[in-house]
Amino acid sequence: MNLDRAIALVEKEMARGRGKRWLLERFPGQEEIIEEAVEIIRCRKKARGRFSKWDRMFFDTEGVRYATPEDVARYVARSIRERMEKKDDGGPSGRRKKRGFRVADVACGVGGQLIGFGLEEVSAVGVELCEKRALYARKNLRVYGLNTRVLVGDSLSPKTVLKIGKVDVVFCDPARPSSEKKRLLNPMAPDLGEVADRYSLTTDRFVFQIPPHTSHVEITRAGFPGGKNGWEREYVVRNGEVSRLNLYSPPLRVDEASVVFLEGGRGRGGRWDGRPLGRLYGDMEEGYSYHDIFEWEEKSGGERAFSSGAMPFPGAKDVVEGDLLVETSVAFVLARLVNRLREHLEDVFGTEVRPVGWTKRRLFFSAGDLFSGVSPESFVPGEVLSPFILGIYRVLSVGPPVLDWVRSEAKKLGGGKITPRVRVSPGKYWEMRKEMEGGLVGARHLYLFCFGKKRQIKGDEGERGEVGGEVAVLAERIQSML
Repeated sequence: MNLDRAIALVEKEMARGRGKRWLLERFPGQEEIIEEAVEIIRCRKKARGRFSKWDRMFFDTEGVRYATPEDVARYVARSIRERMEKKDDGGPSGRRKKRGFRVADVACGVGGQLIGFGLEEVSAVGVELCEKRALYARKNLRVYGLNTRVLVGDSLSPKTVLKIGKVDVVFCDPARPSSEKKRLLNPMAPDLGEVADRYSLTTDRFVFQIPPHTSHVEITRAGFPGGKNGWEREYVVRNGEVSRLNLYSPPLRVDEASVVFLEGGRGRGGRWDGRPLGRLYGDMEEGYSYHDIFEWEEKSGGERAFSSGAMPFPGAKDVVEGDLLVETSVAFVLARLVNRLREHLEDVFGTEVRPVGWTKRRLFFSAGDLFSGVSPESFVPGEVLSPFILGIYRVLSVGPPVLDWVRSEAKKLGGGKITPRVRVSPGKYWEMRKEMEGGLVGARHLYLFCFGKKRQIKGDEGERGEVGGEVAVLAERIQSML
């Protein structure tokens, strides 16, 4: 039985409600290929929303976890092409390169990025150490009608470098542990420093894709400094979540840092072409670090059920009733472009906008109430105010961060549902919702935020009824982009 037949068989029997155990007993001697087919089918479901042809593709568990989504891969291919067209062999130039260029993906996995290169008509070659994933990559490329060459081997070996031949750009998205308390670059394979060294005689143009929450200190320590003449750090936001961090070597850089928003296959319009909704460049700012939030959360919340809200900005003003809360991605904190975004939002709203706090996923700004008298149901703007805005909320009430106040105030406001936008210990979210919403019979959907300047939550150790931060904010959402 070949793999394609096994997949068709497993899909048919699973649709009838039969599981893997029944399949293994029904087809003795075919255990290995049945196991592989079951894994592929399960992984295909995980790939839904990341690839337009997910139901025909081939993955293993590790391969689907790290595969670059189709729209991100297409964006990266287009970004490399645009950067190459702005430069000649000697540096910046206004002339378009007359000849094409070739990219080597030296850790191609199941071929996600190679699909992006192929769909954008960028000449590429892939290298993968795992023979099975290299086979899957070839199959996936054929699903998309592409015939990109995929080599099996160690991308750092001289023999493989020789096989690859002349390339203009080296791309690498290395394998890494599925989870780490702190993101480090040294456990990745292949080692990015060795990749840069091994291919330095071939090219000085590199694009490395690393976990987006890797600290700037760790990136610099690994040999990829930022700054005026260093590597550009580009954060890619997909469907509102920080998806990728791309490092561009100096010959390909546009600025010190950048943030790009994509909508993804299941986003606002369901586009797969990878064309960005918005892109913001700038010099990295000093004065705060995204990774401060981990130390702050440990001091302010620990492992208690109801913990800290948003990490406050130094000197941030208080949020007051009538303000608008503008929600965007924490990518701007990671990229250190908060003030650059603030200037953009002030141009959009025509009023002062100030950052008030951030979480591990979101960044919040406060602005004057520009939509006074507009109900959430009637707010249908003619166009998106900014591609970087994920949501807009109107502040209805501000008070102490205790559940008694949240319940009583929500009742006064006619609340029926409360969505907490604060950090909650695992397994405690619905318990918190139940406590907050007890006795509420209104129709209003409220959102709970916590902001403040203190670095510890109120109350004695173990006290129930606390939700963290210095002040609690109840708001209603008047626009959502997700």
